[in-house]
Amino acid sequence: MFGGESMSKTCKAADFAVAEVECEHYRRIFADLFANKWSARVVGILDEGPTRFGKLQRELRGVSAKVLTRTLRRLEHLGLVDRVVYPDVPLRVEYSLTELGGGTAGLLRHMRSWVHRTIDEAGPLPSAR
Repeated sequence: MFGGESMSKTCKAADFAVAEVECEHYRRIFADLFANKWSARVVGILDEGPTRFGKLQRELRGVSAKVLTRTLRRLEHLGLVDRVVYPDVPLRVEYSLTELGGGTAGLLRHMRSWVHRTIDEAGPLPSAR
């Protein structure tokens, strides 16, 4: 299981505790991306490069400052987003993806690609009755 060796040879109780904590962290990331209306969209925008709050809000059309702030804080807490404050006047804040966030963005790109292919192959939906 770990490093190609059998679980009985390499895992101790502490290994399971660490693995379970990491697994729970990734479950929360995955759930957040699909449960939160804005998370996946923020990750998609940040995948293009570091972005300031105002630009994120303009590109997301319809998100309030409060909801965007909460979404960014959640993504930062999950380790997907970095927040850098520049001591300029006025203060400048940029958001970017962490390495983990970049990997997540890659998964989202693959999912978007799959959706587009599937829609193209499926053709129009049957009319609702």
